[in-house]
Amino acid sequence: LLHRRVLLYPPPMAAGAACSGGAEVTLHVSWAFSERDLRLVPNLPRIARALAPAIRGCVVELLLTVDTLEKHGRALPSALRSRLGRGLLHALDVAAAEATAWLKPASGREPRVRRTVLNYSDNEQLDAALGHVLGLPRDRHLQALPHLAKHTIAHALAVALCKTEYLVHLDADVALKSRTASQWLLPSMSLLRNSTWLPGLFAVSPEECIVEYPAGTLDLVVPLRADVSAEYASYAKAPSSCTASDGAGSILMPFPPGDASLQDCLALCSQRQLACSGVEWHERGWSSSGSRCFHTQVQGVRLEVLGAASPSGPSCHVKRFIGLAPPLTRGPLYLRWHHHSARGPHFSMRAFAMRLPRFAALWPLLTDRHAAWWQLVGGVTAMPWQKASPAEALWQENIETFVELRLTRPADHAWDSRLRGLPAFAAFLSPDAAGGACVCELGATCSGE
Repeated sequence: LLHRRVLLYPPPMAAGAACSGGAEVTLHVSWAFSERDLRLVPNLPRIARALAPAIRGCVVELLLTVDTLEKHGRALPSALRSRLGRGLLHALDVAAAEATAWLKPASGREPRVRRTVLNYSDNEQLDAALGHVLGLPRDRHLQALPHLAKHTIAHALAVALCKTEYLVHLDADVALKSRTASQWLLPSMSLLRNSTWLPGLFAVSPEECIVEYPAGTLDLVVPLRADVSAEYASYAKAPSSCTASDGAGSILMPFPPGDASLQDCLALCSQRQLACSGVEWHERGWSSSGSRCFHTQVQGVRLEVLGAASPSGPSCHVKRFIGLAPPLTRGPLYLRWHHHSARGPHFSMRAFAMRLPRFAALWPLLTDRHAAWWQLVGGVTAMPWQKASPAEALWQENIETFVELRLTRPADHAWDSRLRGLPAFAAFLSPDAAGGACVCELGATCSGE
Protein backbone atom coordinates (compact mmCIF):
# COMPACT_ATOMS: atom_id res chain seq x y z
CA LEU A 1 0.00 0.00 0.00
CA LEU A 2 2.77 2.43 0.89
CA HIS A 3 4.63 1.68 -2.34
CA ARG A 4 1.48 2.38 -4.34
CA ARG A 5 0.98 5.62 -2.42
CA VAL A 6 4.29 7.00 -3.63
CA LEU A 7 2.91 7.00 -7.16
CA LEU A 8 0.01 9.25 -6.24
CA TYR A 9 2.00 12.45 -6.53
CA PRO A 10 -0.01 15.67 -6.77
CA PRO A 11 -0.01 17.85 -9.87
CA PRO A 12 2.16 21.02 -9.80
CA MET A 13 0.65 23.66 -7.52
CA ALA A 14 1.35 27.23 -6.48
CA ALA A 15 3.28 28.26 -3.39
CA GLY A 16 1.47 28.30 -0.05
CA ALA A 17 -0.29 31.37 1.24
CA ALA A 18 1.87 31.57 4.39
CA CYS A 19 5.15 31.70 2.44
CA SER A 20 5.18 35.43 1.76
CA GLY A 21 8.24 37.36 2.82
CA GLY A 22 10.64 34.48 2.24
CA ALA A 23 9.66 32.53 5.36
CA GLU A 24 11.52 29.22 5.72
CA VAL A 25 9.82 26.40 7.61
CA THR A 26 10.83 23.04 9.05
CA LEU A 27 7.94 20.56 9.26
CA HIS A 28 8.54 18.12 12.12
CA VAL A 29 6.59 14.94 12.83
CA SER A 30 7.59 12.76 15.78
CA TRP A 31 7.42 8.96 15.90
CA ALA A 32 8.26 6.06 18.19
CA PHE A 33 9.37 2.47 17.57
CA SER A 34 5.96 0.89 18.19
CA GLU A 35 3.35 -1.16 16.35
CA ARG A 36 0.89 1.71 16.75
CA ASP A 37 3.18 4.23 15.07
CA LEU A 38 3.90 1.79 12.25
CA ARG A 39 0.15 1.73 11.54
CA LEU A 40 0.15 5.54 11.63
CA VAL A 41 2.76 5.98 8.87
CA PRO A 42 0.10 6.73 6.18
CA ASN A 43 -0.78 9.81 8.23
CA LEU A 44 2.49 11.50 7.19
CA PRO A 45 1.47 12.33 3.60
CA ARG A 46 -2.01 13.25 4.88
CA ILE A 47 -0.42 15.83 7.20
CA ALA A 48 1.64 17.24 4.32
CA ARG A 49 -1.38 17.37 2.04
CA ALA A 50 -3.49 19.15 4.68
CA LEU A 51 -0.85 21.81 5.35
CA ALA A 52 0.35 22.25 1.77
CA PRO A 53 -2.00 25.12 0.82
CA ALA A 54 -0.38 27.20 3.58
CA ILE A 55 3.32 26.22 3.48
CA ARG A 56 3.96 24.61 0.10
CA GLY A 57 7.22 26.04 -1.19
CA CYS A 58 8.56 27.40 2.10
CA VAL A 59 9.21 24.03 3.77
CA VAL A 60 12.96 23.64 3.60
CA GLU A 61 13.17 20.42 5.59
CA LEU A 62 10.86 17.56 6.57
CA LEU A 63 12.27 16.48 9.94
CA LEU A 64 11.27 13.06 11.26
CA THR A 65 12.41 12.05 14.74
CA VAL A 66 11.98 8.46 15.91
CA ASP A 67 12.18 7.70 19.63
CA THR A 68 12.74 4.43 21.44
CA LEU A 69 10.27 3.30 24.06
CA GLU A 70 12.93 3.23 26.79
CA LYS A 71 15.45 5.90 27.82
CA HIS A 72 18.79 4.07 27.93
CA GLY A 73 21.69 3.44 25.58
CA ARG A 74 20.75 -0.17 24.78
CA ALA A 75 17.30 0.73 23.49
CA LEU A 76 18.28 1.94 20.02
CA PRO A 77 20.47 -1.01 18.91
CA SER A 78 17.67 -3.35 20.00
CA ALA A 79 15.08 -1.34 18.04
CA LEU A 80 17.22 -1.23 14.90
CA ARG A 81 17.74 -5.00 14.97
CA SER A 82 14.04 -5.73 15.30
CA ARG A 83 11.74 -6.42 12.38
CA LEU A 84 9.43 -3.68 13.68
CA GLY A 85 12.23 -1.11 13.75
CA ARG A 86 13.45 -1.87 10.24
CA GLY A 87 9.91 -1.90 8.91
CA LEU A 88 9.06 1.45 10.52
CA LEU A 89 12.12 3.22 9.13
CA HIS A 90 11.54 1.83 5.62
CA ALA A 91 7.87 2.78 5.70
CA LEU A 92 8.75 6.31 6.83
CA ASP A 93 11.22 6.71 3.96
CA VAL A 94 8.53 5.75 1.44
CA ALA A 95 5.87 7.96 3.06
CA ALA A 96 8.30 10.89 3.26
CA ALA A 97 8.77 10.79 -0.52
CA GLU A 98 5.04 11.30 -1.03
CA ALA A 99 4.86 13.95 1.70
CA THR A 100 7.62 16.09 0.17
CA ALA A 101 5.89 15.90 -3.22
CA TRP A 102 2.84 17.59 -1.68
CA LEU A 103 5.08 20.31 -0.21
CA LYS A 104 6.91 21.08 -3.47
CA PRO A 105 5.73 24.14 -5.45
CA ALA A 106 5.22 24.14 -9.21
CA SER A 107 8.70 25.62 -9.64
CA GLY A 108 11.23 24.80 -6.96
CA ARG A 109 12.91 21.99 -5.07
CA GLU A 110 11.34 19.40 -2.85
CA PRO A 111 12.14 19.77 0.84
CA ARG A 112 15.06 17.69 2.04
CA VAL A 113 14.18 14.80 4.36
CA ARG A 114 16.04 14.38 7.64
CA ARG A 115 15.29 11.26 9.67
CA THR A 116 16.87 11.21 13.13
CA VAL A 117 16.58 8.39 15.66
CA LEU A 118 17.02 9.25 19.34
CA ASN A 119 20.06 7.57 20.85
CA TYR A 120 20.34 7.90 24.61
CA SER A 121 24.03 6.98 24.50
CA ASP A 122 24.82 9.75 21.98
CA ASN A 123 26.36 12.63 23.94
CA GLU A 124 25.97 14.98 20.97
CA GLN A 125 22.19 14.48 20.96
CA LEU A 126 21.93 14.70 24.74
CA ASP A 127 24.05 17.86 24.79
CA ALA A 128 21.76 19.44 22.19
CA ALA A 129 18.48 18.52 23.89
CA LEU A 130 19.29 18.35 27.60
CA GLY A 131 22.19 20.77 27.58
CA HIS A 132 21.61 23.47 24.98
CA VAL A 133 17.80 23.66 25.24
CA LEU A 134 17.00 22.53 28.78
CA GLY A 135 20.23 23.76 30.38
CA LEU A 136 21.30 20.63 32.24
CA PRO A 137 25.08 20.04 32.45
CA ARG A 138 26.36 16.74 31.06
CA ASP A 139 27.14 15.33 34.50
CA ARG A 140 23.42 15.58 35.35
CA HIS A 141 22.03 14.01 32.17
CA LEU A 142 21.80 10.45 33.50
CA GLN A 143 20.34 11.74 36.76
CA ALA A 144 17.67 13.76 34.95
CA LEU A 145 16.61 11.20 32.31
CA PRO A 146 14.36 9.11 34.61
CA HIS A 147 12.48 12.25 35.66
CA LEU A 148 12.02 13.86 32.25
CA ALA A 149 9.09 12.78 30.12
CA LYS A 150 9.99 11.39 26.72
CA HIS A 151 8.00 14.15 25.01
CA THR A 152 10.25 16.72 26.67
CA ILE A 153 13.42 15.10 25.33
CA ALA A 154 12.06 14.47 21.82
CA HIS A 155 10.72 17.99 21.41
CA ALA A 156 13.86 19.57 22.86
CA LEU A 157 15.95 17.66 20.31
CA ALA A 158 13.63 18.71 17.48
CA VAL A 159 13.93 22.42 18.29
CA ALA A 160 17.70 22.00 18.66
CA LEU A 161 17.91 20.40 15.19
CA CYS A 162 15.70 23.00 13.51
CA LYS A 163 17.73 25.48 11.41
CA THR A 164 14.88 27.58 10.02
CA GLU A 165 13.08 30.56 11.53
CA TYR A 166 9.75 28.72 11.76
CA LEU A 167 9.02 25.22 13.05
CA VAL A 168 5.69 23.47 12.49
CA HIS A 169 5.23 20.33 14.58
CA LEU A 170 2.61 17.59 14.76
CA ASP A 171 2.70 14.30 16.61
CA ALA A 172 2.36 11.23 14.41
CA ASP A 173 -1.15 10.50 15.71
CA VAL A 174 -2.52 14.02 15.21
CA ALA A 175 -4.98 14.88 12.46
CA LEU A 176 -6.15 18.35 11.51
CA LYS A 177 -9.89 17.92 11.43
CA SER A 178 -11.18 20.39 8.89
CA ARG A 179 -11.60 20.61 5.14
CA THR A 180 -9.49 23.73 5.38
CA ALA A 181 -6.90 22.43 7.86
CA SER A 182 -4.23 24.77 6.55
CA GLN A 183 -6.28 27.74 7.75
CA TRP A 184 -4.82 27.15 11.20
CA LEU A 185 -1.36 27.99 9.86
CA LEU A 186 -2.34 31.14 7.98
CA PRO A 187 -3.37 33.24 11.02
CA SER A 188 -0.75 31.53 13.20
CA MET A 189 2.13 32.48 10.90
CA SER A 190 0.74 35.99 10.58
CA LEU A 191 0.59 36.37 14.37
CA LEU A 192 4.11 35.01 14.77
CA ARG A 193 5.47 37.40 12.14
CA ASN A 194 3.90 40.39 13.92
CA SER A 195 6.57 42.27 15.89
CA THR A 196 4.48 45.13 17.24
CA TRP A 197 1.26 43.72 18.67
CA LEU A 198 2.54 40.45 20.15
CA PRO A 199 6.35 40.57 20.13
CA GLY A 200 6.64 37.94 22.87
CA LEU A 201 4.48 35.31 21.15
CA PHE A 202 6.68 32.34 20.26
CA ALA A 203 4.17 29.54 19.50
CA VAL A 204 0.53 29.02 18.49
CA SER A 205 -1.34 25.74 18.95
CA PRO A 206 -4.61 24.75 17.29
CA GLU A 207 -7.35 23.83 19.73
CA GLU A 208 -8.43 20.24 20.32
CA CYS A 209 -11.67 19.15 18.66
CA ILE A 210 -13.37 18.80 22.06
CA VAL A 211 -16.31 21.01 22.94
CA GLU A 212 -16.23 20.42 26.68
CA TYR A 213 -13.12 19.43 28.60
CA PRO A 214 -13.22 16.98 31.51
CA ALA A 215 -13.23 18.61 34.95
CA GLY A 216 -9.77 19.85 35.88
CA THR A 217 -8.34 19.86 32.34
CA LEU A 218 -7.92 23.60 32.47
CA ASP A 219 -8.56 26.34 34.96
CA LEU A 220 -9.13 29.23 32.66
CA VAL A 221 -8.53 30.62 29.22
CA VAL A 222 -7.73 34.31 29.13
CA PRO A 223 -7.84 36.70 26.17
CA LEU A 224 -4.64 38.64 25.64
CA ARG A 225 -5.72 42.12 26.71
CA ALA A 226 -3.82 45.39 27.04
CA ASP A 227 -5.97 47.60 29.31
CA VAL A 228 -6.99 45.86 32.54
CA SER A 229 -7.09 48.91 34.84
CA ALA A 230 -10.81 48.38 35.58
CA GLU A 231 -9.92 45.12 37.33
CA TYR A 232 -7.96 46.93 40.05
CA ALA A 233 -8.84 49.11 43.02
CA SER A 234 -6.42 52.03 43.44
CA TYR A 235 -6.15 55.49 45.03
CA ALA A 236 -5.04 58.44 42.90
CA LYS A 237 -5.09 61.24 45.51
CA ALA A 238 -2.04 60.18 47.51
CA PRO A 239 0.81 57.65 47.46
CA SER A 240 -0.13 54.16 48.64
CA SER A 241 1.51 50.84 49.35
CA CYS A 242 0.34 47.23 49.24
CA THR A 243 0.33 45.38 52.56
CA ALA A 244 -1.10 42.13 53.87
CA SER A 245 -4.49 42.33 55.53
CA ASP A 246 -3.23 40.22 58.46
CA GLY A 247 -0.59 42.86 59.23
CA ALA A 248 2.30 40.57 58.41
CA GLY A 249 3.50 42.83 55.62
CA SER A 250 3.55 42.13 51.92
CA ILE A 251 6.19 40.31 49.90
CA LEU A 252 6.80 42.50 46.87
CA MET A 253 8.77 40.97 44.05
CA PRO A 254 10.29 43.06 41.25
CA PHE A 255 8.83 42.09 37.89
CA PRO A 256 11.08 43.60 35.17
CA PRO A 257 8.80 42.74 32.20
CA GLY A 258 6.29 45.26 33.55
CA ASP A 259 8.71 48.17 33.98
CA ALA A 260 7.78 49.71 30.63
CA SER A 261 4.56 51.22 31.97
CA LEU A 262 1.96 50.86 34.70
CA GLN A 263 -0.43 49.50 32.06
CA ASP A 264 2.01 46.72 31.18
CA CYS A 265 2.63 45.97 34.85
CA LEU A 266 -1.11 45.57 35.50
CA ALA A 267 -1.71 43.52 32.34
CA LEU A 268 1.03 41.07 33.27
CA CYS A 269 -0.37 40.74 36.78
CA SER A 270 -3.76 39.88 35.29
CA GLN A 271 -2.24 37.32 32.95
CA ARG A 272 -0.44 35.67 35.86
CA GLN A 273 -3.78 35.10 37.59
CA LEU A 274 -3.21 33.32 40.94
CA ALA A 275 0.51 34.13 40.86
CA CYS A 276 -0.27 37.85 41.32
CA SER A 277 -2.82 39.50 43.61
CA GLY A 278 -1.71 43.13 43.38
CA VAL A 279 0.75 45.64 41.95
CA GLU A 280 2.85 48.30 43.61
CA TRP A 281 4.12 50.83 41.06
CA HIS A 282 7.18 53.05 41.60
CA GLU A 283 7.46 55.60 38.82
CA ARG A 284 11.11 56.44 39.56
CA GLY A 285 12.22 52.95 40.49
CA TRP A 286 12.76 51.43 43.93
CA SER A 287 14.94 48.99 45.88
CA SER A 288 18.33 47.66 44.82
CA SER A 289 16.82 46.36 41.58
CA GLY A 290 15.67 49.82 40.52
CA SER A 291 12.46 48.23 39.25
CA ARG A 292 9.24 50.16 38.78
CA CYS A 293 6.87 47.17 38.66
CA PHE A 294 6.37 44.99 41.74
CA HIS A 295 3.96 42.07 42.01
CA THR A 296 2.67 40.43 45.17
CA GLN A 297 1.09 37.03 45.75
CA VAL A 298 -0.38 37.72 49.18
CA GLN A 299 -4.03 36.68 48.92
CA GLY A 300 -5.24 39.15 51.59
CA VAL A 301 -3.57 42.25 50.13
CA ARG A 302 -4.93 45.71 50.89
CA LEU A 303 -4.16 49.30 49.89
CA GLU A 304 -2.61 51.54 52.56
CA VAL A 305 -2.56 55.33 51.98
CA LEU A 306 0.84 56.80 52.88
CA GLY A 307 0.18 60.54 53.09
CA ALA A 308 0.11 63.71 51.00
CA ALA A 309 0.03 63.56 47.23
CA SER A 310 3.41 63.15 45.56
CA PRO A 311 4.06 62.65 41.84
CA SER A 312 6.97 60.33 42.62
CA GLY A 313 5.31 58.27 45.34
CA PRO A 314 4.34 54.61 44.97
CA SER A 315 0.83 53.48 44.10
CA CYS A 316 -0.89 50.24 45.08
CA HIS A 317 -3.34 48.50 42.76
CA VAL A 318 -5.27 45.58 44.26
CA LYS A 319 -7.10 43.04 42.15
CA ARG A 320 -10.83 43.28 42.72
CA PHE A 321 -11.14 39.53 42.17
CA ILE A 322 -8.05 37.39 42.66
CA GLY A 323 -9.52 34.16 41.36
CA LEU A 324 -10.54 33.44 37.81
CA ALA A 325 -10.90 36.91 36.35
CA PRO A 326 -12.33 37.47 33.84
CA PRO A 327 -14.39 34.32 34.39
CA LEU A 328 -14.52 31.77 31.59
CA THR A 329 -13.88 34.11 28.71
CA ARG A 330 -11.98 33.33 25.56
CA GLY A 331 -10.85 35.34 22.58
CA PRO A 332 -9.53 34.12 19.21
CA LEU A 333 -6.02 33.87 20.68
CA TYR A 334 -5.86 32.94 24.35
CA LEU A 335 -3.76 31.55 27.15
CA ARG A 336 -4.55 28.27 28.83
CA TRP A 337 -3.45 27.71 32.41
CA HIS A 338 -2.28 24.61 34.24
CA HIS A 339 -4.64 23.18 36.79
CA HIS A 340 -2.25 22.88 39.73
CA SER A 341 0.53 24.95 41.33
CA ALA A 342 1.79 28.19 39.82
CA ARG A 343 3.04 26.68 36.59
CA GLY A 344 1.64 29.39 34.36
CA PRO A 345 0.29 29.17 30.79
CA HIS A 346 1.25 26.49 28.34
CA PHE A 347 0.70 25.37 24.77
CA SER A 348 0.04 21.98 23.24
CA MET A 349 3.15 20.02 22.33
CA ARG A 350 0.98 17.79 20.12
CA ALA A 351 0.71 20.46 17.42
CA PHE A 352 2.12 23.97 17.14
CA ALA A 353 3.68 26.57 14.90
CA MET A 354 6.72 28.25 16.42
CA ARG A 355 8.96 31.21 15.64
CA LEU A 356 12.15 29.58 16.80
CA PRO A 357 14.39 32.60 17.58
CA ARG A 358 11.79 33.83 20.07
CA PHE A 359 11.69 30.47 21.81
CA ALA A 360 15.49 30.13 21.71
CA ALA A 361 15.73 33.43 23.60
CA LEU A 362 14.32 31.51 26.61
CA TRP A 363 17.00 28.82 26.60
CA PRO A 364 18.11 27.24 28.84
CA LEU A 365 14.67 26.34 30.14
CA LEU A 366 15.48 24.40 33.32
CA THR A 367 18.13 25.91 35.56
CA ASP A 368 18.81 26.04 39.29
CA ARG A 369 17.72 29.68 39.26
CA HIS A 370 14.47 28.67 37.58
CA ALA A 371 13.96 25.92 40.17
CA ALA A 372 14.45 28.39 43.04
CA TRP A 373 11.98 30.85 41.52
CA TRP A 374 9.49 28.08 40.87
CA GLN A 375 9.60 27.08 44.54
CA LEU A 376 9.19 30.69 45.61
CA VAL A 377 5.96 31.16 43.66
CA GLY A 378 4.40 27.94 44.91
CA GLY A 379 5.57 25.41 42.36
CA VAL A 380 6.83 22.26 44.07
CA THR A 381 3.53 21.61 45.82
CA ALA A 382 2.66 18.00 45.07
CA MET A 383 5.62 15.83 45.96
CA PRO A 384 8.73 17.67 47.18
CA TRP A 385 9.36 15.03 49.85
CA GLN A 386 9.53 12.29 47.20
CA LYS A 387 12.43 13.88 45.35
CA ALA A 388 16.07 14.18 46.30
CA SER A 389 16.24 17.85 45.33
CA PRO A 390 14.09 20.74 44.07
CA ALA A 391 15.71 20.20 40.67
CA GLU A 392 14.34 16.65 40.47
CA ALA A 393 10.87 17.87 41.35
CA LEU A 394 11.18 20.53 38.67
CA TRP A 395 12.19 17.96 36.04
CA GLN A 396 9.25 15.78 37.01
CA GLU A 397 6.77 18.65 36.77
CA ASN A 398 7.91 19.74 33.31
CA ILE A 399 6.12 17.00 31.43
CA GLU A 400 5.23 17.85 27.85
CA THR A 401 5.23 21.59 27.79
CA PHE A 402 8.57 22.46 29.47
CA VAL A 403 7.63 26.13 29.14
CA GLU A 404 5.92 26.71 32.48
CA LEU A 405 6.48 30.12 34.04
CA ARG A 406 7.75 31.56 30.78
CA LEU A 407 5.26 34.40 31.19
CA THR A 408 6.77 35.27 34.57
CA ARG A 409 10.32 35.35 33.23
CA PRO A 410 11.59 38.05 30.87
CA ALA A 411 13.39 36.83 27.78
CA ASP A 412 16.59 38.39 26.54
CA HIS A 413 15.78 38.68 22.84
CA ALA A 414 19.34 39.67 21.99
CA TRP A 415 18.61 39.31 18.29
CA ASP A 416 16.30 42.34 18.47
CA SER A 417 17.04 45.10 20.98
CA ARG A 418 13.42 46.29 20.88
CA LEU A 419 12.26 43.01 22.38
CA ARG A 420 14.61 42.77 25.36
CA GLY A 421 12.99 42.21 28.71
CA LEU A 422 9.60 41.27 27.27
CA PRO A 423 7.67 38.30 28.62
CA ALA A 424 7.41 35.35 26.26
CA PHE A 425 4.31 33.21 25.92
CA ALA A 426 2.52 30.72 23.71
CA ALA A 427 -1.20 30.72 22.95
CA PHE A 428 -4.05 28.66 21.57
CA LEU A 429 -5.97 29.65 18.45
CA SER A 430 -9.72 29.19 18.59
CA PRO A 431 -11.28 27.12 15.76
CA ASP A 432 -13.58 30.08 15.14
CA ALA A 433 -10.52 32.11 14.12
CA ALA A 434 -9.08 29.32 11.95
CA GLY A 435 -11.89 28.36 9.61
CA GLY A 436 -12.99 25.63 12.01
CA ALA A 437 -9.59 23.90 11.99
CA CYS A 438 -8.83 21.86 15.11
CA VAL A 439 -6.76 18.81 16.02
CA CYS A 440 -7.83 15.35 17.09
CA GLU A 441 -6.10 12.06 17.91
CA LEU A 442 -6.30 9.22 15.43
CA GLY A 443 -7.99 6.20 16.91
CA ALA A 444 -9.37 8.22 19.82
CA THR A 445 -11.13 11.53 19.09
CA CYS A 446 -11.14 11.25 15.28
CA SER A 447 -11.14 8.49 12.68
CA GLY A 448 -8.54 10.05 10.40
CA GLU A 449 -10.90 10.18 7.46
